[in-house]
Formats: sequence, structure tokens, C-alpha cells
Amino acid sequence: VSPCLSNPCKNGGNCYTNSNSFVCVCRDGWAGATCTEATTTAAPSVSPCASGPCRNGGRCYNSGDSYFCYCGPTNTYSGKNCEIVSSGMPSECQLSCGSGYCISTGSSLHPNACMCGSTVQPTIFDICDFIECENGGSCMKDSTTTDCFKCICVAGFTGKICETTITILPNECDPGCQNGGICIDNRCECNAGFTGNYCEIQGRCE
Repeated sequence: VSPCLSNPCKNGGNCYTNSNSFVCVCRDGWAGATCTEATTTAAPSVSPCASGPCRNGGRCYNSGDSYFCYCGPTNTYSGKNCEIVSSGMPSECQLSCGSGYCISTGSSLHPNACMCGSTVQPTIFDICDFIECENGGSCMKDSTTTDCFKCICVAGFTGKICETTITILPNECDPGCQNGGICIDNRCECNAGFTGNYCEIQGRCE
């Protein structure tokens, strides 16, 4: 059961699942774990992303007076600035934190934790602004997944971001079975007295 089902985020905040917990992304003027603390903090005059802190192709997004780096849906890189290579080797941080980042806590009981970039809640955003589904796929918000999104792939593609090509077998029944024939397992099964790939040939009675 998603922890966001109870709508814990107040004052128009968006809820995103984060492992077995949730993270609220608050609207401007609100902060706190559930967006209940009013703020009067003005937006910083210089963007925290201006210095380009995200490495390895990570995207930087302002988060109050701080920032967070989105390292991509494949989790090839992790860390606050996408500085940790995590593909092909055991990662020190085993959590997928969606738009946040994973840190090692040093605790044997809870060795990893998701951080959201700042103690100041980020302004409201759409997770699909961060995602580029490949091969014509489209992004859809999905709070039941760890990354809070899924890609809807077009025919012929699959994968987390529609990166994998799949083979589609041609329908041998096209343009359609004739003379009352029906398509079964991509082949026309003809009524008695008819033959051919599409049941188009009328045979003689024997």
C-alpha cells in the first residue's frame, strides 16, 4: 500500500513514495515534512544550479535555497552531485531515491537514507519534467513505483525508459480471413470448402 494514499501532504503539496515512506514536495510558501509550515523566504537571487554542480550528465533543479541533482532513471550514477558510479558494481547506497539522492549513514541497522536536497522543501514539480522516455515513449507519474514514474512505450519497445527493442511478429491473417474463416495463432483457419492463406480459394467438393 502506497504511503501516499492517505494524502499526508497538506496545502497543495505533492506526495512521492520514497522506499517505504514518502516525501512531500511543497508549493511555494510552505515547508516541512508535510507542508504545514508557512514560509516567507524569498527566492534566492542567484540560482543554486548556476555553478553546475551535477556531474556525469545529471540535471540540476532548484530546491529552495539549495538544489538537487537528478542522475537519471537508470541509476548509473548516484550521490548528491551524481558523482558515484553505481552501474555494474554493488553500490554503497542501495536505495532508489527518485528525485532525491542516496547517502550512506554508517549505521548497520539502517545503512542508507534518501535525502531530498535541502531542509527547505523544493517548489512543486512534475517528475516527468525530469524523464526522457526513449523511442517515442511518454512519461506518466506513478506513485506506486520507487522512482514515481513509468514510461508508456510505443509498440516495439519496452524497458524502464523504453530503451529495449522487442520483435513484433507480423499478423499472418492480415488483411483478414475471408469466407467465414477465423484467425487462430496468426493463421486463418478456413471453413470446409475453402483454402488459401486467407481462405480466399473455394475448393471443389470431394
